[in-house]
Amino acid sequence: MICQPASGDVQSARSRGLRSPERFARSSRARRWTDARVYRGGAPRILIVDDDDNVRVGLARALSSLTTCEVDTARDAFEAGYKLAQFRPDLVLLDVVMPGMGGLDVCARMRRLAGSEPLRIVILTGYDGSGHNERSLISGADLFLTKPMDVDEILRHVKDLLEG
Repeated sequence: MICQPASGDVQSARSRGLRSPERFARSSRARRWTDARVYRGGAPRILIVDDDDNVRVGLARALSSLTTCEVDTARDAFEAGYKLAQFRPDLVLLDVVMPGMGGLDVCARMRRLAGSEPLRIVILTGYDGSGHNERSLISGADLFLTKPMDVDEILRHVKDLLEG
């Protein structure tokens, strides 16, 4: 398990060669790994980022019915950054309200880190305000969905985004 070092341990972590998820995502090693994955024709990867265990587990079960994809989950922004660098998802299902950094900030940061790589981001929220929809699209989301969600609708949107 990877943990964020305490503030006093940052220097010692750097001296041991450990990298932050953002720094790894920009590294040449990450680019070589990504290029190799593209050439091998790997299955699409989906990352679910939500602080609610029930939502994460429910979405993971529903998406596991898509036998051609790999699914991983994250609880918060830090774990999402780590998974973005290590798991290299093709599509992210991202909650807006999470502890620490909010989902819209995470979305914008993921867009910056992904660079020219194709990354689809779907924002999920319990708030049905037009302001959230607009801010989601400005922060770089491809789609905005409200909770509670219809599983069939999510599967349809996921298939559409992965194919297009």
